[in-house]
Amino acid sequence: MSYLTNTTPIQRPGHGIFHRFGSLLAAAHRRRAFNKMLQLDDHLLEDMGVTRTEVQRAARLPLWVDAGEELLKITVRRRRERK
Repeated sequence: MSYLTNTTPIQRPGHGIFHRFGSLLAAAHRRRAFNKMLQLDDHLLEDMGVTRTEVQRAARLPLWVDAGEELLKITVRRRRERK
């Protein structure tokens, strides 16, 4: 009989910290992209299917929230309300 069954893998120390740091860095990078979007003309934003207000709202979200995913939810909600 093996005593190694039903055991969980050993976590490397600090692995979670590095993963969280990497996620925060990626979120900060995406947030800079949102700020660049705000420099675009309103007609270009409209061509992309978003409004300036929606981009501003997404850009103000905390870093741990995926602003891209939230912007998508905001625009889908707006489109549904228009129908």
